[in-house]
Amino acid sequence: MSTTAVITKNNRAVKVNGVDQSNGQKSPYILEDLKFDIDGALIGFKVNSKEYFFIAKSNYFDVNKEKGKEGYCLKSAYQEYKNKKYILGTLIDELLKEEYWFDNHFQLAEKGDIFTLEKVETSASKTNNFTKYFVANEYRFKIKKLDIDFFDTTQYPMVSSSTDVNSSDYSQIIPIPTTDRLNKFDGKFFQKNFGDVVSSLNIEEKYKQDLYKGIIQICFKIYWLFENKVIDILAINNIQFIENKIIELNSLNGDDSSKLRQAINNNSNFQKIDKIIANLILDWGHIDGFEEYINKIEPISTQNTSYAGLLAPFTDYFNAVVNLYENLVYVNEKEKFKTPDGEPSTWGETTLMMQSNDRLEFLKDFPSSALSLLFSYDDIKKYINDYLYLVELSSATQDFIVRLLESLYSNPIDGENILKLLLEKIGNTTKFEMLLMMFDREYHKEWGKVVLGNLLFPYGKRLDLCRALLQLWKNSNFNPNYNKSTGEIKNPNFYFTDEIVNKFHLENENKTPTAILEIGSLGYLVDNLGNPNKYKVIKDYRVEYSVTSLQGEVFDAVRNSRTYEIRYENGVYKGYEEYPDFVYPPGAPRFHIYQPVTLLVYDKGNPLFPQESVIPAFLLYVAKDIERLEKIDVAVSFAVNTTLLILPFFLTGGIAILGELSYLRYFIYAGRALKTGVTSAEAVMYVRGVNAALEAISITAAEASLYYDAVYNLNQTGIKEEEAKAENLARIYFWLSLATAGASIFCRDRALDLARTIDTNTIPLDAKNFINKILGIETKELTAFEQKLDDIPTLKNKYNQLLSTNAKKSMFSKNFGNLSKEGLKELDSNDVINNWIKLADNNIEDRTLLNVIKNNEVTDAYVKYYGDNSLKTELLSSNATERYAFLSKVKTDQAVFNAYKADTDLLKAWKNSYNEVNIRNNFNILTSQRQINWLKRYGLSDELFLRAKNNPDILLSFNKYYDESALISKIENYSNNIKEEIIFFERFGSKNEEWFQFFKNNPDEIIFELGLYSERLVKTFNNLYRYEVLVSTDEIVFNVLKQGGIEPAWTNMAKRMGGEISFDFNTELLKQKGYNVKGLGQKWTDDAFEVWNDKITSVKTEWTTNPYYPGGESLGYKEFYNVYNETGNDIQATKATTFYKTMSSKGFLTIKVDIYPEKEEVIVILKK
Repeated sequence: MSTTAVITKNNRAVKVNGVDQSNGQKSPYILEDLKFDIDGALIGFKVNSKEYFFIAKSNYFDVNKEKGKEGYCLKSAYQEYKNKKYILGTLIDELLKEEYWFDNHFQLAEKGDIFTLEKVETSASKTNNFTKYFVANEYRFKIKKLDIDFFDTTQYPMVSSSTDVNSSDYSQIIPIPTTDRLNKFDGKFFQKNFGDVVSSLNIEEKYKQDLYKGIIQICFKIYWLFENKVIDILAINNIQFIENKIIELNSLNGDDSSKLRQAINNNSNFQKIDKIIANLILDWGHIDGFEEYINKIEPISTQNTSYAGLLAPFTDYFNAVVNLYENLVYVNEKEKFKTPDGEPSTWGETTLMMQSNDRLEFLKDFPSSALSLLFSYDDIKKYINDYLYLVELSSATQDFIVRLLESLYSNPIDGENILKLLLEKIGNTTKFEMLLMMFDREYHKEWGKVVLGNLLFPYGKRLDLCRALLQLWKNSNFNPNYNKSTGEIKNPNFYFTDEIVNKFHLENENKTPTAILEIGSLGYLVDNLGNPNKYKVIKDYRVEYSVTSLQGEVFDAVRNSRTYEIRYENGVYKGYEEYPDFVYPPGAPRFHIYQPVTLLVYDKGNPLFPQESVIPAFLLYVAKDIERLEKIDVAVSFAVNTTLLILPFFLTGGIAILGELSYLRYFIYAGRALKTGVTSAEAVMYVRGVNAALEAISITAAEASLYYDAVYNLNQTGIKEEEAKAENLARIYFWLSLATAGASIFCRDRALDLARTIDTNTIPLDAKNFINKILGIETKELTAFEQKLDDIPTLKNKYNQLLSTNAKKSMFSKNFGNLSKEGLKELDSNDVINNWIKLADNNIEDRTLLNVIKNNEVTDAYVKYYGDNSLKTELLSSNATERYAFLSKVKTDQAVFNAYKADTDLLKAWKNSYNEVNIRNNFNILTSQRQINWLKRYGLSDELFLRAKNNPDILLSFNKYYDESALISKIENYSNNIKEEIIFFERFGSKNEEWFQFFKNNPDEIIFELGLYSERLVKTFNNLYRYEVLVSTDEIVFNVLKQGGIEPAWTNMAKRMGGEISFDFNTELLKQKGYNVKGLGQKWTDDAFEVWNDKITSVKTEWTTNPYYPGGESLGYKEFYNVYNETGNDIQATKATTFYKTMSSKGFLTIKVDIYPEKEEVIVILKK
């Protein structure tokens, strides 16, 4: 019976009304509420009210993209994943459960089904040469052939006159009625940005079609951002309220487009987040009559008319819109931002500020492309300037800064301005250097180091920063190659003219704007053949540069070049002589950090052809500065220098130095409060409680001013002790200002920590009142928590007895204040609280995990491993799930601890094995010590890790043989390499008891088996069964696999002698055991050619009789004589065989035949 069919994203035609194909259920299903993409592919549907939609690799968190699969996923399960409801370590595992996916349930379409495709047209002929917007058709036809590309409408049957679906020729194209969207906002956006652009381009039509399709998708995604109220999730006020305010402001500014955006950004009715939304509304023209405000993307390069040059900017914008949509659409606003009840107009200033900051904080996790839509150049400039005044940057903040910089890639002018911003100085230090020093520089050894401009860089946050800055540099006028309109390498607007370069180069140095540096070692051999003593001299000419510290925006690169003559006599080392390089005497060329440098990097293997790279000088500085930085704790040095600025800044209210230190934008508002411009009752700061239910405490301008006067007077006494108090009180204000301005809760806690150290009995009353007020939030938190403990008196007693200070109690309440009563009961134990204290004293964040602190041995393991700096660093780079899994496994075993301490790469390898779902269970079966044995021997090899991932039984086999010392010693002592050992474990798996017992009785047999094969592959035949391919130098053996080993049968193999390959296949025994073997010999032949293809020049086969063959004859023997007996022509008979047909397709056409009737044997050799 015919039914409707549609096409899936992976090009499968499936029934809308079909029979479930999963697990033999064979129950009916109906796809309802179908949704399609622009090409007509199914992207969403409902089955029994369950909603499914298609997710691609791009829909996963970055850490899961490799593991994630594409297909039709249950929407509710994906929302759980996206909202991070699961523990991070098991996040992806939960989502990938088969029960959440529909792909295996589809029934494929059949001949006679009615196929339907609803698509948006993108061809020139159907879009009036790409100028029409939103043209859609529905294609319907009865399926006659299943081997067509259902996405290609040119392969559809011709349209028939019959509209009867029962007709065998039924085929129709039905226009889909669409509103004239050119008069809607997305249509106007299309007109302004694209209009007649595509049709006028001088490029191939297929490229125009791709470009037009991308443009349409941009417009559609913008439309759905509003239609599905996705953009509303981010805004505090609803979109209609914001749009009404825009209309009102426009009227007040006389419809002056130049003033409207400025009025929005200065309007006190809008919090920062709503200002961002308001500008987006203007960019996209969502308000009728505001077409002139629509943002022009300007994607067409006037210098480059190539397809790639045209498409890329549109692609960037499309990715930006998609990322904005995807990162918002599954967010529950109420749950995510804890939105108060009532309209925003009733919330109060403090709550509005908090709501805006929470939303801005949320944006920090967005991809760089989405950030490019949301943050202007001024926003990014403010963020960078503000962060420079922090003592340290969290890992998340470092990532955010990199993504902010990346968001400027598509806007070269703003990118160049950021580079110029980083040239500004704070004191004698550029913002570039400050930002660089605040970024982490550790790298992961399992990734090694990466090469950038032929220099080795550590792979870490600092590299991410350098890469982002490099991209901005490439698109700036600091780069001599940027904006080239011809084939010449010249930028007419190049920044580094001779005049500018002269300003920072040393005297008597080469002052060229684009310097060339030679780096490397040119080794060459000189044989003194005439010397009777047979001296051999190796000359090594070395060129190196060591860089000095940055001096503002410049640094010196000291050149060192020497020639070394290393002498050998009769193979014996006789020392060396060193000669200075008189041609290039030592010098110190000075470079601006953005100056282009051409590196000529020499390699001993090919000294005549150096590798050339043009890079900005700062990359040279960073790369050559690595070893120096390893010995200096820059973060500590920077923290000390920063504190020196706090008191003078505070005591001027920010006013006196704001002109010079313009980066202190956080403090402008608070600074005004100390001087003029803010009413005394207006809140200028707030201290927020950790518990969302607690109110924030507001600090008014009057209170801040009194505090300022008190601190100022202390600093004027000339008494050291009083000035020290003033310094500490100023620091409190400093951290509180950062917290108020939207920085992390860390800043709030720094302010509170400092406040607790103040002896309030020795400071002025106004300062004391200020300190007591901000400490009041902590008092509120403690009071609220202790009231919860009233219901558990035994726990409250322990809490009071064991936690001796308010600081400890405060930390404890923060950690567990949100637990339910039942959850708090689990803390009602001296051991649990003491374990928490142990972890708190060691600043271990996992002290909040009940399964940690309820286990004494696990708690001790945390303390033990965190006590070693190298292990601590590695643990801090892990997530909580990984740490708990590891430490609960190893516990406090000293031998295990010593092993991980000696080589932290083992811990990285442990995490790799734990995080790989296919390996984890079997890996966890190993004891801690056995895990180390595995990791030391095999775990650091990417190749062997991949083999274990594909065949996790390797671990169980390894474990089984390791239990027998006689066996594992043979394996480890007699293998040529560890790959041979892994192949052994693969061949003789954990369930192969027969061979295991054989080896126990005959351990020396292991030695023979180890060296047999250099490779083992496992393949599947027609999805019916698996077989192994065992490869040695001259032999390939094929075995069908069964549970616990191989299926006993004929030894099917291919052999090679020089360039000649021969085959000996007989699948009859397998057939007798019920295996479908049709085509198996052909498959094995193809496998052999895959392995030896480049080594094979001829193919040999022997056809004979044997009782094991069907009918007593091999297939080739039978086929040959069927023809030979009639014709007597051996060549014709050979050509009639399956063997010849197979080999002739591979180019083996020349035939040689030898017939031996007495042996009942025919030998055939084919050559190319």
